[in-house]
Amino acid sequence: MKISAELADGLRWLADIEEWGPEDKAEAKRCLKADPGFFCHFFAVWIEAKRKGYKFFDGTRYVRLAGFCAENGLPDPYQGQFTDAQVDGDAA
Repeated sequence: MKISAELADGLRWLADIEEWGPEDKAEAKRCLKADPGFFCHFFAVWIEAKRKGYKFFDGTRYVRLAGFCAENGLPDPYQGQFTDAQVDGDAA
């Protein structure tokens, strides 16, 4: 799976600031190979959100990526394929 140079640079930056280890980097590669359309978009939006200040936690409050993106004019990272509850593992 070949990705754009821009996405590759963004993923290196994301891996650095998120302090990804070898297992995390391998998981990202597996995801990109398994579903490149979905994960190229997801990672690109996540990178853009991080550059705009997205954090998983704001003090003691969990911040949903999709919510942050909606509030900051970014595309839906999940492309409408999943609900927040499914992503969070809260779906019944």
